[in-house]
Amino acid sequence: MNTNALYITHQEIADELHTHREVISRLLRTMEEKKMVLLGRHTVELLVD
Repeated sequence: MNTNALYITHQEIADELHTHREVISRLLRTMEEKKMVLLGRHTVELLVD
């Protein structure tokens, strides 16, 4: 499985999308549960099959 890491915080994503950090955190957690991303400190790794 290949990964592509984004070095960005949940707050930075929220700011870019003009939404709240809590919304982004909730969405990313759901994506992590579905094995779409791997969350780390200041990183979001996109999991690619």
